[in-house]
Amino acid sequence: MYFWDIQSLKKELAAGQVGEKELFQYFLAHMVAIGLMFIPYASHNVFDIASAALSVPISVLGLVYVYKQSSAGQFLFQYFPIAWVFGIRFTVAALPLIFIFAAVSPEETSIWDVVFFGVFEIVFYWRLSVHFRDMPCTEASVA
Repeated sequence: MYFWDIQSLKKELAAGQVGEKELFQYFLAHMVAIGLMFIPYASHNVFDIASAALSVPISVLGLVYVYKQSSAGQFLFQYFPIAWVFGIRFTVAALPLIFIFAAVSPEETSIWDVVFFGVFEIVFYWRLSVHFRDMPCTEASVA
């Protein structure tokens, strides 16, 4: 299971060297990460609801866009491994900006939080699509 080396992961995916067991590990890690994001950390206000409501269409449109960039024809086979490794890299790269934003942001969620995290999600899906566009053709079956 890769945590950082996305180029090697893409080569293994393209060569059909990633089996169902490994795919399940990426899927499981992805689902645990999503579950951790839903742990309530503070009281909610109207901007929390707006942020969650905005996240749904961004996710849907982002995933459709990433899917259309996937020329290899095995989107789900590729999605969880690539999204896992890219998600780690993207989060690490964005941490300084997140810390700065958190330091200057009020404690309660505001419109700026909604905008910041909306843009953050859009950039995530755009950059994820670049990795899908760069994928070489994938072998037809899972190893």
